[in-house]
Amino acid sequence: MATGDTVLTDDSLLARPEGLGIALTVPWYRSLWLSSVTSIAVAVAGRPVPAEDLRVELAGQTFTVAELPDQWDTLWFIQDRLVVVVPLEEPVTAGAEVDVEVTVDLRLPYMQIAPLTYVTNHAVDRRTLTPDERLGDALFTGLRLVDGIDVNAIQNRYGVDVWRRFGADLVPFLEAGCLRRTESRLSLTREGMLLAHEVMSVFV
Repeated sequence: MATGDTVLTDDSLLARPEGLGIALTVPWYRSLWLSSVTSIAVAVAGRPVPAEDLRVELAGQTFTVAELPDQWDTLWFIQDRLVVVVPLEEPVTAGAEVDVEVTVDLRLPYMQIAPLTYVTNHAVDRRTLTPDERLGDALFTGLRLVDGIDVNAIQNRYGVDVWRRFGADLVPFLEAGCLRRTESRLSLTREGMLLAHEVMSVFV
């Protein structure tokens, strides 16, 4: 369970083509509406990243930080990761250590103390972390299973929409009959098992 001041875990960092993904836990003991987030600030290697450059991903949707207070119909569930995408001139390579500081400010909608005034929570977390390599491992392992990859479990665990991230490269295998896609799973067909190595190379 996340505490009131914890947003980073040991596997929070994700290597992204545009730079870095930071998967955040809810800095509270229960799920919250995304509109509860009033601001997010990120510093990488001690350098603040302009808030307008950040993108926030949750439940297959992407927002700017400024748009978060208006997302009253989107829940940030306690088991989900909110991924903050940080653009960098040079994307971080898997295995490299990165000093990251994240600040998340919340207003708690069920704790109103005056008209339009709510109890707030200020969470600051700073760690030196390594971009998560286990996403690739999870995708490789899942594709080897008869039932394939549980894309919802990947979304919840790593904050990554598998089809959104890899869909363009997976479409040729889907059209060739090597992959089977359902609402929640992605699996190899009998024909695809013969080309498993080629399909898995998409996740490298």
